Amino acid sequence: MSHKSNTVMQLIHFARRSGYPFRFCVNLLQKSLSTALHYKSFVDLIQQVLGENRRQSLAILKGWVLYTVVSRFCWIKLADCSCSAANSHHSDLAFLDVQRVVNYLNSHQRGLVIATIHMGDYLAAFLTLSRSISGDRQVYIVRNKNWSSEEERLMRRFQSKQLSVVVIRHDPASARKVIRQLRRGNIVILLFDLSEICGGTTTVRFLGRPMKIVRGPAELALLGWADILPIMCHFDDQGTPVAEAFPVIRPSTAKKQKLTESTQQITQQLIDIADRHIRKYPEQWHHWPLIPQMLCLSEP
Repeated sequence: MSHKSNTVMQLIHFARRSGYPFRFCVNLLQKSLSTALHYKSFVDLIQQVLGENRRQSLAILKGWVLYTVVSRFCWIKLADCSCSAANSHHSDLAFLDVQRVVNYLNSHQRGLVIATIHMGDYLAAFLTLSRSISGDRQVYIVRNKNWSSEEERLMRRFQSKQLSVVVIRHDPASARKVIRQLRRGNIVILLFDLSEICGGTTTVRFLGRPMKIVRGPAELALLGWADILPIMCHFDDQGTPVAEAFPVIRPSTAKKQKLTESTQQITQQLIDIADRHIRKYPEQWHHWPLIPQMLCLSEP
């Protein structure tokens, strides 16, 4: 498992690539670790869910703190850099089999949900794909958080003469907006490793337990007659961001009375992909703290 890798070496690799002063990175990591070592509940959670011993669980906690810092740096750097630096940022990404994905994006005009989780440098993955789209398709990103100037600056990095990227705020009307755009053949980016605080859920088997996971990505794809492209991201041992696309899921048109069942089945397909990736790189998944909210008593 990657959580056995050296946290300090990971930080050195990241600091070298990020351009941030190494001392700044070390100080922030030390401050975060001094707080994180008090997260007994986090260590207990890792032991319970993954079956790791205490030493390994503590190593995962330390790695999790590191990658939380790394993720924040990636967000800030992309928001504050120039357009030329943004191009360099997405070119640093190792996107496995990217040409196959680009060929699919530009040869299939059906609406598309790009589904991922909070892990790795998923912003670089989105930037790479957005720069590869030809034609007049638009890209929409659904965001649960309120507007901020930092987010606005970051979204500018995705704009080009050929492409417009639009943020859809999560509100009572957002589902209708997403469905409308999918039926028009546009692309919507959604993250699915979320609990009920972000929307309606369906019960699936996740990390060996029944959990309630947001049903939005699967349900919207069904209602929008859209394909789903799952993408998983992580950092390798050298600190290089890596993205991997999985086979496209093409939901069959769901009859109204079967929408709930179809949504649960597709959500389980997505969660199975995420489950394998999280087990492989447990320290890189941001949303371990959401597990208590996701857990439920009933079997799916």
